[in-house]
Parts: sequence; structure tokens; C-alpha cells
Amino acid sequence: MRVLKIARQPQDRWLESPTTDRDWAQAHLTDVLIEAHAKDPEFGHQFLADEARDAGFNVSDRTVWK
Repeated sequence: MRVLKIARQPQDRWLESPTTDRDWAQAHLTDVLIEAHAKDPEFGHQFLADEARDAGFNVSDRTVWK
């Protein structure tokens, strides 16, 4: 640690929880969108956004489009 001049506390916090809550939420949203797209690939991002909202996500059309 001293060689790289890295503080220990941030690294220790990261080691305890390397995945943030936001990362988990985005991963679950991605799963919902992939499943909805697999059901009917003809529809666009607005349909997918509606499906995500029905699944309980508070998400904008733009986020789904990205």
C-alpha cells in the first residue's frame, strides 16, 4: 500500500462491497429489458420502458433507449 500511496480505508470499503446498489438496480433493469425484448423484438424502447415500469422500475424512456 505504501508503494502505491493508496489509502487503505477506501480500498477496504470496496473489498467489503465491490458492487454498489446502483449497479445492482441497473443489472436488474437490464434483465427485465432483455426478457421483454425476447418476448417481442418488434417493439421499440417505449414498449420496453412500459414493461420496466410494470415491473416496478421508475425509469425514463431515455434511460431505456440508451
